[in-house]
Amino acid sequence: MKRFLKEPLLHFLAAGVGLFVLFGVVNRDEPDADPNVVTVDRDALLTFVQYRIKAFNPTLAEEKLNSLSDDELQRLIDDYVREEVLHREALQLGLDEDDYVIRRLRREQRRLLRGTVRNLHAHLLRNRESAA
Repeated sequence: MKRFLKEPLLHFLAAGVGLFVLFGVVNRDEPDADPNVVTVDRDALLTFVQYRIKAFNPTLAEEKLNSLSDDELQRLIDDYVREEVLHREALQLGLDEDDYVIRRLRREQRRLLRGTVRNLHAHLLRNRESAA
C-alpha cells in the first residue's frame, strides 16, 4: 500500500481531480452558466448599436449610445434581449444547420475574409520597404 501511495501517477490523478473540483466550485456563479440569462453590458450594447446603424465605428456607436434618452435606452435593451433570445432559440432548434440563407451568408463571410486577407497581404508587400 505504501508503494502504491508513492506512485507519481496517483499524485497526478489526484491533482487533476482536485483541479476539476476546484474549477467546478469557482465557476458555479458565472453568468453564462444559465442559458436562460441574457447579460446586457455596455460592450454588448455598443456592438448591437454598431450593427443597428450599420457603421462599425466604436466611437460613433458610443456617441449614439450616450445620446439616447432613458426610454430609448430601455427600448434598445429590450430589442437586444429579444434578438438574443430569438438567436439562442434558433440555435437550439438547429435552424442554423440546414438553412440556405445561413449557408449563403457563411460563404459570403469566407469570401470577404479571403479578400481582406489578400488585400492586407498585398498592402504589406507594397509597403515592406517603408516599414523597415
